[in-house]
Amino acid sequence: MISAIAGLLAFTCGGNNAEYPQVVASPAPIAETVVQVANMEAQSAPDAAPSGWDNKWSAKVDFKLLATLDDSGPAAWDAAAHPDVFFTTVGPGYGGLLSENVTRPGVTIIDATTKEILAYQSYDLGAESYFEPHGLGVSPYGKYIYLPTGVSTGFGDTGTGRFLVINSRTLNLHQIIGTPTAPHHAKAYVNAEGNHRVILYIPSVASSRW
Repeated sequence: MISAIAGLLAFTCGGNNAEYPQVVASPAPIAETVVQVANMEAQSAPDAAPSGWDNKWSAKVDFKLLATLDDSGPAAWDAAAHPDVFFTTVGPGYGGLLSENVTRPGVTIIDATTKEILAYQSYDLGAESYFEPHGLGVSPYGKYIYLPTGVSTGFGDTGTGRFLVINSRTLNLHQIIGTPTAPHHAKAYVNAEGNHRVILYIPSVASSRW
């Protein structure tokens, strides 16, 4: 899959699981909790050793698995009581200039029927500033949230992009993926063979990972 304007990385996703909710739609956040992880800067070096996750497609677009974390823990919200939910981003604004209160990328979960805010969590990667999330993606059965951000506010800064892969039940980080520039969007889709995939976009690089 080749594109002149966007780099694409597609992931296999978990199978259908009744534990994970149907994804629908609605608004924004309130009181947050913060997930803190070690600074990822050192792991994003261009000569970092392959992790075993890499393949020819990830190498082509320079995507790196920077960390795999323990995403277990208690549920951050009650999926049985709120079967239809909307996941939305939280962020500091472009260039970090639009909010005096929000300084980190995060996720808000909202009941799609009642509009009740169920959970709000942000993620501290040890950076001084973060790139504003351009929306987010959710895997086809709702197990993982894919949050695009970066450890810099610069749109074209090299080596600073991050995709945060978040367990949608615990809201703990599952993986941190490094990208060569700040990523844009993530989407779920079904390919021609009927396989569920998530596609991740970054500017000015082309290819995909199957």
